[in-house]
Amino acid sequence: MPLHFEITDEKFVTLNTVKKVLGKRKKSEMTYEQKMAYENAKNFSKLSDKNVNALHEELMNLEMRKLTDKLIIKIIDIVPETIDDLKVIFKLSKISFKKNELDNVFEIVKKYVK
Repeated sequence: MPLHFEITDEKFVTLNTVKKVLGKRKKSEMTYEQKMAYENAKNFSKLSDKNVNALHEELMNLEMRKLTDKLIIKIIDIVPETIDDLKVIFKLSKISFKKNELDNVFEIVKKYVK
């Protein structure tokens, strides 16, 4: 008999958060999906927790209404290395960004590119 769950809340989190939360669990207690999510988070997270928090704060401080939490999380997870990479992330949004807005965001992000 399948289980039915009701989604009561939705929150976007960084790969670092996924890695931290799932890393506290024993592998034997994880579902297959959780194990895969943990492995992906370990393999693809690019920034330290300190840099994740700093970048998140800097992007939030732009006070750009168009820059949703979902977009900020994607930027943190991907850490775009070029303005074109950033544009691809912004394509997730149905809202267009002006060149100066892209430039402002990228100026912040490029400080965290390795």
